[in-house]
Amino acid sequence: MATSLEDFPDELLHRIIESLIPYQPSPITIQMHHKPFTRSLDLYPVDSMSLVNRRLRRISIPMLFREVTIRLYLGNAVDEEQFRCLGEAFEHKAHLMPLIRNVSIDYKGLYDRPPILSSKRITGKDPETLLLIDVLSRCTRLEHLDLPREIAFGQGNQLPIIKALNSHPSDKIRLRFIFVKEWSLEDLDGWYLSRPYRNQWMGREREIFAVHHWFSSTPSFFLKTIRLDRAHECDTTPWRMAFASKMYPYSFDIGKRNIGQWSWYQTQENSVVKIDGEWLYNDIKLIFQDDIARGDVETVETLVRTLGEALPHPPDCPWLFVGIDFLSPVGEFLTSDNLIGILVRNMSHAGILNLGKFVCDILTRECSQILEPGSAVEEGSIPGFDSFCKRLKQAMPRLHRVSGETSLGRLVHV
Repeated sequence: MATSLEDFPDELLHRIIESLIPYQPSPITIQMHHKPFTRSLDLYPVDSMSLVNRRLRRISIPMLFREVTIRLYLGNAVDEEQFRCLGEAFEHKAHLMPLIRNVSIDYKGLYDRPPILSSKRITGKDPETLLLIDVLSRCTRLEHLDLPREIAFGQGNQLPIIKALNSHPSDKIRLRFIFVKEWSLEDLDGWYLSRPYRNQWMGREREIFAVHHWFSSTPSFFLKTIRLDRAHECDTTPWRMAFASKMYPYSFDIGKRNIGQWSWYQTQENSVVKIDGEWLYNDIKLIFQDDIARGDVETVETLVRTLGEALPHPPDCPWLFVGIDFLSPVGEFLTSDNLIGILVRNMSHAGILNLGKFVCDILTRECSQILEPGSAVEEGSIPGFDSFCKRLKQAMPRLHRVSGETSLGRLVHV
């Protein structure tokens, strides 16, 4: 019978230590304004376990260094001294580098401001490129390398990075760019790429075709998510055409979801995600344009049902963000019970719902029938909205947040 940890086999100790990983507040973070590879142990149980004795350290270290974040603090220029110190830290801890599976590089600005870096700084021999090559050469079992948003794909001379990626010994390696500079894609056609990429691209619609065509015609690349930084202006993108065919014969406009009241944070980009080879919207606001006769609840449900069937479902899409509104004044005849029933039956896979202004029309009308004549409704609010959202969330367990717009266009969410 085991009386101490020393009596347990390595396999059991491994499972015990592994069970502590969810209680780690964050992965190992190398912050260049601190001494690299050091941090307080009070809140890090796996760190503490690795210091008990040599045996527990041997078992703990591969789990402890599986995921690493590199955080650099930059102003309006690349601080070469930080990159030099980071290279020295890698050299001193060379025995740990093969243990790392996931590396995320994060740039933080100084004085609470984001770094503003020249787009021409990537020359192939710059400190950032040399850092990435160093990481790829030392982390021989690396699976994911996530780059900061300040390093966009196609920016400058990235050929040395691609060559280092191609020579990496792991077949599982993935390099993730947050942004793609589509105007540089034509310069990449001659690159030999033997490693698949997992990319997310954000950009303007006029740039979509070049990006989508390039990634579609380059088998070595895998474009997974595209986020659009403004409302759709083009009806002939692959996802828009596929979506329109599923919505036929109904007409609609695609807009942006309101997510805040401040001018710089008012709207959320639409986005599409690739599932089983098909591009589907996973973040969209739809404004139905069809004329709907007064009292025609059935048509309203048909429209919402068609939309629900055109959008991805779990588990392929864990989070679905949907905005719904109508050009016709459906709020003049729909009841809150009607609306809850329609959403529960046809949009139960949504995580966030934006119900536009028509929900305000519904609840204002219903509350006016309950309140005493002359009773004031708080300006800038939707009467009865809290109660409505509570009922809706009880009927839709996946629903995380519900929002609507007041008659003045102010966003209210619960």
